[in-house]
This record gives sequence, C-alpha cells and structure tokens, in this order.
Amino acid sequence: MSGTAVAGPEDCLGYPVIYELAELLPPPGHVGCPRRYPPLVYLLLASLMPVTGSKRSAVGSLTTATQWTRVRAAVRRHAGRRAAALLAPAPPSRAQYLYAEENILAPHIDILQEAFAHHALQQALAQGLFPAGAARNWGAARAAAGGGRHRSQGPLQGRTGHHRGHRDRVGPQPPRRPGRPGVLRER
Repeated sequence: MSGTAVAGPEDCLGYPVIYELAELLPPPGHVGCPRRYPPLVYLLLASLMPVTGSKRSAVGSLTTATQWTRVRAAVRRHAGRRAAALLAPAPPSRAQYLYAEENILAPHIDILQEAFAHHALQQALAQGLFPAGAARNWGAARAAAGGGRHRSQGPLQGRTGHHRGHRDRVGPQPPRRPGRPGVLRER
C-alpha cells in the first residue's frame, strides 16, 4: 500500500477478490426504496475500516470529490464502465453505510468469510507459504489458535450446567427489598 491516504481505496479496489465478493451479495430488490450504491461500495468501506480505525474515518476517506472520482475511475478500470455507471455521483454517508452493514453485509457474513478464506488459502498456496507435503488441517490449527468467532464462555455453573457470563453474580448477594427486584435495601 502506498503512503498516501487517497491510495487506500484504490489499493482495495485493485484487489480482484473484492469484485467476486460483491457478486455474492444479493442484487437490489424491486420492492422498496432503490439502493443508491452497489454492494461493492459497502465492501470497500468495510475493508477500509481496519485501515482507518473506524466507520466514520472509512466513510470520511471518500468524502471529497477528488477521492470519489478516483474511486469511480478505479472501479471503471478494474470492473468496467457498467460497474462504474452504477456508482452514484457522491459517496455514501455514514448512515447509508450503517444501514447497508446491518441489512446487506451482516446477513451474508458467513458466505463472505467462506469465500474470502478460500481465496486467501489459494493465494497462500500459490505463493508457497505452506509446505507441499504438510498435512492440510488448517481449520483445526485456526481453532486452536483462537481464530474465528469462537469465544470463551466462562466457567460452568454448578447447579444448571450452563456457562456463567462475566455479569453473573458469584458469592453472597446483597440484601434486596421485598417486592422490588433489583433494588437494594437501605441499611
């Protein structure tokens, strides 16, 4: 990635997998308000978030007319005129991205993660990062290393056998007022 802030979106759009991932997302429906942006724009913003540090900064990295023109030119160069014509004249707002994140990206995250993992594995194999004769059980190694969405659920409760969360109380409880759950009794 080059040293300028403007090059970030262009670098992301130069990666061909982003266009393949965008094709996995559903096209705009015929019911309701039409989408102003194709799924590619929302994937671009999602890929910029780790680089910029926040959603607000990712959206802000596209706000000037010069930056948005460069994004449109990069899309035209890598995906063709038709894909570039689908882009609105102005970049999306943060509210538009938040809506798309909740209604377009989040419901399809499993499909996107699986496709990205497949492409990452193929790229690693093509670059020779894994030995040719090694066992290929990388899923188990990833789980052992703590990858993915697995999180520790805490210790088991003795009576119920359920996992206890960090907010569950352990030990003696303070006295409560009768009839008003959750309210401490004055002393």
